[in-house]
Amino acid sequence: MANIYSQPANTGAGSQFRTQLVTALSALKSERNPVSLEHFAIAHGIEQLLHDQNLREALTKHERVIYNERNNTLQWKPDYDLRTPQDLLNLVRTRYYSAYPPQPHGFKLADLRESYPATREAVDNFSRARQRKSKEAAEEEAEGDAENGVNGAEDGPIEETKKLLILPGPKEGSIRQVYYNEASSADFIARNENKLIEPVDDEFKQLWHSLPVPDSVDLTRQLEQEGHMTATVVANDTAAQAAAAAALRGRGRGRGRGRGMARKVRIQNTHLEGVDLSSDYRG
Repeated sequence: MANIYSQPANTGAGSQFRTQLVTALSALKSERNPVSLEHFAIAHGIEQLLHDQNLREALTKHERVIYNERNNTLQWKPDYDLRTPQDLLNLVRTRYYSAYPPQPHGFKLADLRESYPATREAVDNFSRARQRKSKEAAEEEAEGDAENGVNGAEDGPIEETKKLLILPGPKEGSIRQVYYNEASSADFIARNENKLIEPVDDEFKQLWHSLPVPDSVDLTRQLEQEGHMTATVVANDTAAQAAAAAALRGRGRGRGRGRGMARKVRIQNTHLEGVDLSSDYRG
């Protein structure tokens, strides 16, 4: 009679210490709220946490884990401490002004959502221009409405309340990147003589969208006809020049600086023919 041996439970967590720790960290990252250690271990099939003190300490003392010893709960520590929509706006604004001069550095929506689950709602709110009235205009209109016994209208002049700019994703309604809108800052408006950014005239929009864009097959041919090079050609040409310069240096040549050659001016943006960019298309 053949001997029958019991098999270990297939928890999916692995038997090696490091494998178990990585599995636990990955599972904790998926938890949106604090979770008790016992419930977490059982729910994710990592019962070793309940018996292995070394594994438990490695998890609770990890730099990306928030452990509450009082109630024995675990929580993943996000990249950014975001608790309100204003925290999110401040973070995006800080990244924009962290470089000098300010650079349009943004965030991936997925990265922000990991730290703040309500990211999409906050971004939608901050990227929308809303109707507002000045305080004086609102008070004056309220007085007039009260005399006439009617409710005031909700509409008013649009202020620059769009705090964030978005880069749409490939799917309709999706958002890929989030950027700070400098034009909404008080400093920018002050530098612009207290004027808001005016919308682009409809005439210019029609001209812009009416311009045909060459397909991928004809694009290279059209660039060559205009005397331009594609990025691939430029990269190959640059690599060839670098190799030639290295060969000259290897032979002891190319030392010192020669006279700079005059750069040939080439007209760009030939595809904008028919659009006078010097005209004022502000609405």
